[in-house]
Amino acid sequence: LGCLMMSAWNLYRNLLLKKLLFSAKPFPNHQAKLVWDREEDEGNWYRWDEQGLEGWLCPALYHYFSKAPSELYCKADVVEL
Repeated sequence: LGCLMMSAWNLYRNLLLKKLLFSAKPFPNHQAKLVWDREEDEGNWYRWDEQGLEGWLCPALYHYFSKAPSELYCKADVVEL
């Protein structure tokens, strides 16, 4: 997710990231599909296959989901300053 946010920041240097939307189900205009890879240190690794990247999500994920979803769909929203 951090890579998605950095991509949004690099793409929109004059804009400010406001929020990150995520869901276990696809939603209109999502920007990334992350695929669950493995559990480690109470967190979960996800792959962003289209970008050849992976990232670890901390156990705070369980505040939103009872178990780690097999897929996460994400979108970074930005607003002009």
